[in-house]
Amino acid sequence: MGGKTCLIVLIPRYIKELISPLSEAMRKNFGWLVETVEGKNPAFAYSASRRQYSAKALLSDIVKEHGGRHFRVLGFTDIDLFVPDLIFVFGLADMDGGGAIVSTRMLSPELYEAAPDFNLFVTRTKKEAIHELGHTLNLRHCKDKRCVMSFSNHIGEVDFKAEDFCTNCRKLADTALAQPL
Repeated sequence: MGGKTCLIVLIPRYIKELISPLSEAMRKNFGWLVETVEGKNPAFAYSASRRQYSAKALLSDIVKEHGGRHFRVLGFTDIDLFVPDLIFVFGLADMDGGGAIVSTRMLSPELYEAAPDFNLFVTRTKKEAIHELGHTLNLRHCKDKRCVMSFSNHIGEVDFKAEDFCTNCRKLADTALAQPL
């Protein structure tokens, strides 16, 4: 596992206090070295009709710009993301490897009229990042609702799942991670 690097592309707006715990989650779950770089202004991906940013356009851009030099890239932002058939997404991944993007916009407890809880916010962010990066290792959605690879259609499902892979998904992830660069 060692020697592979995940580049976290910080897409403006992002929450600086989440970078360290996110980086640690990448090291712990995947054994990757982690680097960060400032990303470009996401205005090119903005949809005025939806008042959201295209997750697919942003993901494509970061993979194109940074993917060849790193084992994986993770776009990280606090802007509201969408894909055409959904109202919003927590994130999106390139199933062929390469990269993923995660937004913290829909992960904040305050959005759901709850009291501010930074620890919960961090946990949700790590779960979604691990989930999306799991897809880059060709992991599919898991039927085990406690597995980090289970599909989350709403925040309650994010909160229910664990921060870790189930036994089967861990085996699949480890097999993918053992492949040479």
